[in-house]
Amino acid sequence: MITPSREPRPEPGTPAGGRGVVSLAGPARAGHGGRMTSFVLPHEVHGSGAHKVFAVHGWFADRSAYATVLPDLDRASFSYALVDLRGYGEARDATGSYTTAEAAVDLVEPADRLGWERFSVLGHSMGGAVAQRLPAVAPHRLRRIAEVSPVPDRLDPTRSPNPHVSFGDGPHVCLGAHFARLQLRLLYEEVLRVLPGPPSPAGPAGRLVSNFVNGVKSLPLRLA
Repeated sequence: MITPSREPRPEPGTPAGGRGVVSLAGPARAGHGGRMTSFVLPHEVHGSGAHKVFAVHGWFADRSAYATVLPDLDRASFSYALVDLRGYGEARDATGSYTTAEAAVDLVEPADRLGWERFSVLGHSMGGAVAQRLPAVAPHRLRRIAEVSPVPDRLDPTRSPNPHVSFGDGPHVCLGAHFARLQLRLLYEEVLRVLPGPPSPAGPAGRLVSNFVNGVKSLPLRLA
């Protein structure tokens, strides 16, 4: 199951021709018995290359998860469509079963809308599980599948042999990172409740110096 996220996402960029962003969405269609069978996922397109690629985000994320790699894309050779799955981002209010199988079917709709007869799929985390479903949905249209730390169909810690290969650092973000952000947000919200007024900066922010992680290490504040 795909657990929906209710967090808001930043607005996509403004269109700028073939190398810019196009954001599209469409209504869901009802199938037999009134069940939702397909949905045009909200998406934005970057590049104008002949090789078409769908980028599918992971659990508790949305298409903005790929924002940091956008400047490095080969937009001349590839066209990238970043999507929001049902329950996430601009599709957070879309109804459905929220399964990886449903998400795989949903990917075909924007491909039809964009006129992409054949395409590849890049999936991170849960998005990798979605990509694994595509060969059963549209085998004749799928070119390649690239998976970054995909989740398995089931968790079996006792599996043996268990030759896991994982990222120790880099762009991979695990579920624990999202939980840590939630903890920090709740902490700050509770602290702000008891302060007489909003704090103001008392000096420059100290940045974390690292080849792998970027962020603020310290930020002096003046309390009202």
